[in-house]
Amino acid sequence: MNKRTKKYMTDQSEGIFDELKSFGLSVYEDEVAEDEEEQLFNSDKYNFFTIEYSNINATESPTQLSQIIIIDYYSEDRHDVWEVVVDVITKVKNIKAVAFDRARKERLRMSESERYIDRVSIVFKRVIKLEC
Repeated sequence: MNKRTKKYMTDQSEGIFDELKSFGLSVYEDEVAEDEEEQLFNSDKYNFFTIEYSNINATESPTQLSQIIIIDYYSEDRHDVWEVVVDVITKVKNIKAVAFDRARKERLRMSESERYIDRVSIVFKRVIKLEC
């Protein structure tokens, strides 16, 4: 059931992952594992992506669903944060049935240190067509 839909979703996910890897940074799904988080914290620069696939929602069409995809870009000591974000948006929105929604930047303090990082949440919406 829904074999083509599942393959299409996998292809989209792999396409997003591959596009993010093209920036030369680590990419994690959902969250960074504790041991990897510690390695990142102890490195000189804290720069990577996470991908979160949110809930699947109904649409007005009985043959389509939608899903929010959140790409968090964590960046330390980079002055080109928005330029990288624009490149991410350009690459990911070119994946079929994935559309850009919004991006929001926050400045975060790394636990009990004087280090700060930027986290930009880049939100996309994808359409999932059902085989009915």
